[in-house]
Amino acid sequence: MEWPQYLSTLPSLNKLEVQLNYFMRTLAFSSILLLSALFVSCLDDKGMVEMEPAFVTSQHSDPEMNYIFLDAHIDEDQEPLIIDRIQDHGFVWSAEEENSMEHSKVVSLGKRKAHYAFSGLVKGLKGSTTYYARAYIQMNDQVYYANEISFRTKQGNWARMADFPGVSKMNATGFSLNNKGYLVGGTEVWEYDQGANSWSRKKDFPIETSGATSFVIENIAYVYCGGLWKYEAAQDSWISIESPQDEWRYLGCEGVTSFTSGGKAYLGGGRGNLNKNLLVYDPDLNEWTYSKFQAPNVAFASGFSLNGAGYIVGGTESGNVLSSTVLRYNIPEGDWEWLEPFRNKNGLETERTGMVCFQIENRTYLGMGYGTDPGMAGTDVESQSDLYVYDHFEDQWKVRAIPVEVDEDINVRYLGRSGGVSFAIGNKGYMGLGVKKRYNSETEEIEEQLLNDFWEFSVK
Repeated sequence: MEWPQYLSTLPSLNKLEVQLNYFMRTLAFSSILLLSALFVSCLDDKGMVEMEPAFVTSQHSDPEMNYIFLDAHIDEDQEPLIIDRIQDHGFVWSAEEENSMEHSKVVSLGKRKAHYAFSGLVKGLKGSTTYYARAYIQMNDQVYYANEISFRTKQGNWARMADFPGVSKMNATGFSLNNKGYLVGGTEVWEYDQGANSWSRKKDFPIETSGATSFVIENIAYVYCGGLWKYEAAQDSWISIESPQDEWRYLGCEGVTSFTSGGKAYLGGGRGNLNKNLLVYDPDLNEWTYSKFQAPNVAFASGFSLNGAGYIVGGTESGNVLSSTVLRYNIPEGDWEWLEPFRNKNGLETERTGMVCFQIENRTYLGMGYGTDPGMAGTDVESQSDLYVYDHFEDQWKVRAIPVEVDEDINVRYLGRSGGVSFAIGNKGYMGLGVKKRYNSETEEIEEQLLNDFWEFSVK
């Protein structure tokens, strides 16, 4: 570097200060030239600055259904600079990490609209699976990716099966026998073939039914509706069993609950037939007896047996009051034990009646029904959509995947219902029909829509 001539006339100390000052000014000027060159090199052929988008991926919450909404947020100061350059944006996702447009499923949202944040729907998720997803933006003919997030789905998968072909029914009873499912409602009897995914009409039931109960003991099916009938599947015929003594006819038919244990059936409750002891039927002796203590004061409750004990959950009490009660009937002692009330996914007590119930591999799945879902937006009394599995070790109800339908226009339809039919075949649970019901607080009337869809639940 050539120094100015006047530096030679200055004292040495002043000369050093001037030299340093001159050096700093020269360095600053050189930096400006360098930054200018870099700025020019970042301009494209339209004179606009090229830059990488700054954006992040997030989600609303862990999915309880087979879909989830993903979110992304672009830096609001940067977006005005890049908005017109975005050629495509959306999300990439799969069950593997490091997702990209080349190797993953893509939710494309097209060209970008200015709002800083964007969302996309991912559907078709499987239960008990960890997924990975991240947002992408395509601009400058390049694809840029945001951070990758993960989420895990609830246990269970739902699949829509063949709709019920007859007139839809509410409060029908269902059972399975010889790897077939059966529905009894009104006088109609229908058989569901799991392998063919089809329905066929069978011979009519001997009397009109509404809210009957059914059970299977030693591969023989029975339906109770004021009296007891045994189903001969090979002949497709019904045989009347000797009815209980007249004093037992109070059980009637509508809303009776039953469970089985030790080769016996236990029946109780029902509309207008409350505050009575359990009726016990022993098919080996063809004998009727009764329990020592009164049965729960409910109709349309859910009954099941587990580890040698009987359970009755929810239902409708006298005066049409909905119940959250969970009772266990200890068969050897012949007494009732009050357990923790039925609680929803928020841990809040919830009243339900007319729920669906099935058992897979000695685990009980229960849910939906007419009632409340406390802690959720809109707590009207209506047909609910949630499903739970009962953990009898902890006396807790744990949420499982909820059945929903999502169409191509991203309309989500929840499949809540009450009075549906349910049964299990092998390691699959089935539920359907019933009614979608809601209490309109403005008109003080109950709005109802009968359903005929039918669904399969698998644990894995």
